[in-house]
Amino acid sequence: MQANESNCFYPGPRPNQALAFTPVGCDRVRPITSDETPNSITAIHQKLDLVLAGSLEQTAAIEELRKENAVLKDKLQEMNGEMQALKEANCQSVGTRVHLKIPPNVSASVRALHSSYRPDNQFHPSEKYRAECNQAVKNCLVTDLRTKHTSIQEAVSKSAVYRYYESRRRIFNDAKPSRKDKVANNNRKRRNRQAQKNLFARRSKYVRREEMDKWQELSYQHMTEESGGESADEITCHPLPWRSDAATKFIKKLDNRHKKDILKRGSSNLQAKNRVLGSPSQLPRVPGPEWAVVHEPAAVANQQPASTRRKMERDGHHTSSSDSDSDFNIADLI
Repeated sequence: MQANESNCFYPGPRPNQALAFTPVGCDRVRPITSDETPNSITAIHQKLDLVLAGSLEQTAAIEELRKENAVLKDKLQEMNGEMQALKEANCQSVGTRVHLKIPPNVSASVRALHSSYRPDNQFHPSEKYRAECNQAVKNCLVTDLRTKHTSIQEAVSKSAVYRYYESRRRIFNDAKPSRKDKVANNNRKRRNRQAQKNLFARRSKYVRREEMDKWQELSYQHMTEESGGESADEITCHPLPWRSDAATKFIKKLDNRHKKDILKRGSSNLQAKNRVLGSPSQLPRVPGPEWAVVHEPAAVANQQPASTRRKMERDGHHTSSSDSDSDFNIADLI
């Protein structure tokens, strides 16, 4: 049987026709005519133009953000320069204290450089810091210090030099005979304050977790004042008259724990020394929680100096004489 060519399926594209892909399941592949091809290409070009336009807009937006970021960086550098200039200006003023952290190696370098100068080119502690002779020494020290430590700022170098001058001037003034008693009193206060800090640090080791909130309300200033006794084996304890019994019992509980720990580990110098009760401490009253500090009667408060009364009023303690004795209760002292 001779097949009819017009009824046969022609699998491939015929001349001058493009192949149109149809979904699976269609019996025949419909060819795209020459009239449909330009419209499809135009649609594709339009979509490509839209995508390209969107990409150009995003690129322009990113470039704008980069420019804004560069402007902000320039402003930040300018502000840092202004802050540095203000710090240097403050360091040049003696009356203005600039609390800058001085590295230990910088302080050591200042001492070494100053010692290497001839006596005539060193600080004159009898003269003020603004004196011409001291300003010349200051300029030399700052220059040599910045040459040795190139990474430090000028404000730090000037502050280090000024603090070294202050230490030299304090030593010079303390050597005067007229200040002998004052220096001895200051040294005694410094030793007593350090002893209080040591007591506070030692007792902090024996505070339990449930007592931590209560302990954090206290400070080293609430510890008993101690001084040397009549012999080397004695320590005189001066109780704080304004500390409450509740605080004293709490601190004694911590001391008992310390003693038990000492007995477990063996004897120590602190345990071997005999503690003697001395006269009440003359340390001024310090603020504290209500359970740790007793309330001071108005009659006693009014006997304090005017400066002390003003300080107590600023701290929240009322010292007015209008408070009657009937308002005072002995229970408030506990």
